[in-house]
Amino acid sequence: MKSNKAYFVKVRASAGLDLSLSHYFFHKALLLNVYANDVLKTRRSAWTQYGQQVVNTKDCYEFTRSIGLSLTYNFNASRSQYRGKGAGNAEKRRL
Repeated sequence: MKSNKAYFVKVRASAGLDLSLSHYFFHKALLLNVYANDVLKTRRSAWTQYGQQVVNTKDCYEFTRSIGLSLTYNFNASRSQYRGKGAGNAEKRRL
């Protein structure tokens, strides 16, 4: 049995503005990151679904606004002092 049902969805575009600010402290051992999501409260979900004898519509704000702060500490932030000279030269010559 063949069905001639035609369904389609029309989606409206959405956008948002997210901001983030990062800064290092203590010779790059500590990273502070402050962020804000959907600053302008413009992220919406809007669509209309058309079907046979049925139309579904959704148009609402997505609750994605948030702010946050993160701290990241690197326990070994100093660069290694060993710079090895000639290590592996014999192996390179062998190849």
